[in-house]
Amino acid sequence: MLYLLRQLTPKPLLAVYHLALAELARWWYGNPSRRLTVIGVTGTYGKSSVVMLLGHVLRATGHRVGWVSTATISDGDREWLNAMKMTTPGRFFLQRFLRQLRANRCTHAIIETTSQGIAQYRHRGIAYDVAVLTNLSPEHLEAHGGFEQYRAAKAQLFCHTARGRKATRIAVIPKNLDRAEQFVGHPFTRVVTFDPTGQGLAQQSLGGFAPVLTAFPGNVAAVLATCDALGIDRAEAMGALATVRGLPGRLEQLECGQPFEIIVDYAFTPDAIEAVYRALGPTNGRTIHVLGGAGGGRDRWKYSVTGSIVASHANVVIVTNEDPYDDDPMEIIRAVAQGARKWIASAPQGTLGEVREVLDRRDAIATAVELAQPGDRILVTGKGCEQAIVGRHGAKTPWDDRVVLRELLRHYEAHETLQPPTR
Repeated sequence: MLYLLRQLTPKPLLAVYHLALAELARWWYGNPSRRLTVIGVTGTYGKSSVVMLLGHVLRATGHRVGWVSTATISDGDREWLNAMKMTTPGRFFLQRFLRQLRANRCTHAIIETTSQGIAQYRHRGIAYDVAVLTNLSPEHLEAHGGFEQYRAAKAQLFCHTARGRKATRIAVIPKNLDRAEQFVGHPFTRVVTFDPTGQGLAQQSLGGFAPVLTAFPGNVAAVLATCDALGIDRAEAMGALATVRGLPGRLEQLECGQPFEIIVDYAFTPDAIEAVYRALGPTNGRTIHVLGGAGGGRDRWKYSVTGSIVASHANVVIVTNEDPYDDDPMEIIRAVAQGARKWIASAPQGTLGEVREVLDRRDAIATAVELAQPGDRILVTGKGCEQAIVGRHGAKTPWDDRVVLRELLRHYEAHETLQPPTR
């Protein structure tokens, strides 16, 4: 019922509703962000990684910190997977969460702040000290009405932070950001920039880091720039990062004794998938890639583009269901597969590639496991450690790519053969 009401309510009235909720929640919970150092992290991709890495550094350097991200939530005492299928939660959840951080004696809060959350005023009522932009590329274009509107939504976090009542108001942005004044042309007390390529970081310093860090040095650069802004010693921050061994659903390698490589990653945008392939590098065997279409009703232009990118890297492309919402999942699957087949058809003569369409995500992953030979690489992208598949009217089906893979691998191992039985 609430879903239908939101769909039928005029946008101006809906905006007033969202803003009123934000202010009411702030008042109801006593405006807890006033007594916390709040860092908002936005961007097209890398947000969750930056949130979790920054939380790790703050905790390792003696600070009490909690955070909300797509992947995990921490209240300062414990950490758990985000099962809400929502990056920036509702206003009452956020304000209650911030108050809980205060009760848990936290000094810092990190909030992954999305463009859609900003458009719904979920950032209002929160007094941010630092606004961080990881990067910026086309995403959520249909939801926002175009790239300029998407960009403007991101910039709203910076405007809100700069015009807040905190004594210290800091912006952290990539140094090559186009038209940066839209983000930092506000009354900040300080603006800090970082190199999104990570070239400013000494390679020997990154040598001891986990693959998820060496693969995405731009995330490390953003974290270190934010630490600089917060007054955390650079050497201490680097030392803390060196103890990170991995992040849930971010280039997460599954080791269950199988003779092939399995990697699960959240990447669902064309840029993020390209970054994953750059990070992984070549493999001696084949690459079998399982992916979906980044969610129904969401940037349909990306479906064929994503399929094309994956086909240019993988030997076997298995397109499956992801988060169809109100769309027909098979239509999404066909659009992604069409992009993959089109690239294969136009590739140089002799290029081999196979595209499969498998509606059920479990069957798709099982197919990848069945096809894998020793030395191959299975890459499963689009969901990472998310805990649900979202269908019509927002209905959630419990899900975790990693859990499914481990179950399948137990079955694989039980047959004591390099080739699991055909389905």
